[in-house]
Amino acid sequence: PAILFALVVGILGAPNAEAIIRLMGGTGELVPLGAEYLRIMAIGAFFPIWGLGANLLIRAEGRMGAAMLRTGITVISNSILNYIFMGIFGWGMQGAALATVIAMAIFCLSGVVYFRSGRPSFETRVGGLSFDPVLIREILAVGAPSFILQAMGLIQQLVTFRLLAFHGGPTDIAFF
Repeated sequence: PAILFALVVGILGAPNAEAIIRLMGGTGELVPLGAEYLRIMAIGAFFPIWGLGANLLIRAEGRMGAAMLRTGITVISNSILNYIFMGIFGWGMQGAALATVIAMAIFCLSGVVYFRSGRPSFETRVGGLSFDPVLIREILAVGAPSFILQAMGLIQQLVTFRLLAFHGGPTDIAFF
């Protein structure tokens, strides 16, 4: 599912980046800057989607320390790469997006290392996966409220960005 969702995000997000930024309330100089960042993030969407999903599984096992370590490594990697790409190379918005995608790729790699280490409490090889319709229904029933909550959060952010763009300006949006 992560690969499929990432593919949809990349196919729809990259070519429509400017329209998405405008929908979020971006105007003027923010549109090309935001679109530049969003295009790269949309193309690299697999990494944050899979990486965050893997981290949730690790947390669900009760291994908060392992999940936090992975997150910390990702944040530090992103900070260092941002400094290199933006500060040293002067790549601007593209550098920021590229740094984030690479940091999320490191996040994914750390998840692969974790799941291949034998530490997970469940089988993680691809051949061990099976499709159980009853279990899928239960997963959807348990996960639907969380999904709806996340979707409402996105709608709230969209409205907030539009209000900030209307009543404020680029600085207000950047601050938020």
